[in-house]
Amino acid sequence: MKPIDVIEAMENNYPPNADPILREALDLAISALEKQIVKPPENKVHEKHKALGKNYYCSCGVMFVDWENYPTNYCGNCGQRLRGYYAK
Repeated sequence: MKPIDVIEAMENNYPPNADPILREALDLAISALEKQIVKPPENKVHEKHKALGKNYYCSCGVMFVDWENYPTNYCGNCGQRLRGYYAK
């Protein structure tokens, strides 16, 4: 099962009158699973760092210098998965 399928199942079966601790745990689990969905860094010129030219940026704002030559699978700041694949 892919993370997106698990997220969908959890959201569709979210208990409306559950204990606040259970709701918080489910929200945390969904948040962690969302970070496992591959979201490549964006190649752009940053507003504040125009002199650096185009670089790759995670959705949390972290810049990856020379990401094309030295890619990483996860962002060290927020844990977002940046590249990879899922087994069928």
